[in-house]
Amino acid sequence: MKAMDLRHKTPDELSGMLSNLKKEQFNLRFQKASGQLEKTARVKIVRRDIARVKTIMTLAAKAIEAPAKAAKPAPVKTVKKAAKKVEKKVEKKAEEPKKAAAKKVAAKKAPAKKVAPKKAAKAAAKGATAAKDAKEKKPAKKAAKKAPAKAAKK
Repeated sequence: MKAMDLRHKTPDELSGMLSNLKKEQFNLRFQKASGQLEKTARVKIVRRDIARVKTIMTLAAKAIEAPAKAAKPAPVKTVKKAAKKVEKKVEKKAEEPKKAAAKKVAAKKAPAKKVAPKKAAKAAAKGATAAKDAKEKKPAKKAAKKAPAKAAKK
C-alpha cells in the first residue's frame, strides 16, 4: 500500500481500512501465539500500514484546520517583537567571536594550579596503606598454598 494511494481516499474509506488492518493485526497476533503464523513478515507490514493510514488521517485533519487558522493575520505587535528578538540574536552572534578570542588569551595566561599540601598528604597516606595491605596479603597467600602441600605429604 502506497501513501499516495491513501491520500486520494475519503476519510470514511480510511477509517474502514484502519479497522480492517487492526482486525488483521489482532488475528496475526493470535496466529503467532498459537504457532500457526506462516508469514511472519506480514506482522511488520500490517503494523506499518496502520501507521500510514493514521498519518494520512492526521494530515487530512490538520489540512482542514490550517486554512481556518491561516485566515487570521498576526497582530502587528507580535511581528515587531519577533523582529526585535531576531535583531538581538544577530547582535549577540556578532559579539561571540570577540568574546571567544578574549577567553582563549585569558586561558593561556593562567598559571597551572598547584596541589594543596593537605591533598598531597592524604594521597601519600592512602598509597602507603595500600602498599602495606599488599605486603600483608602476599605472605597469607603463600601460607595458604603451603598448607595443602604439607597436608598432602602426611
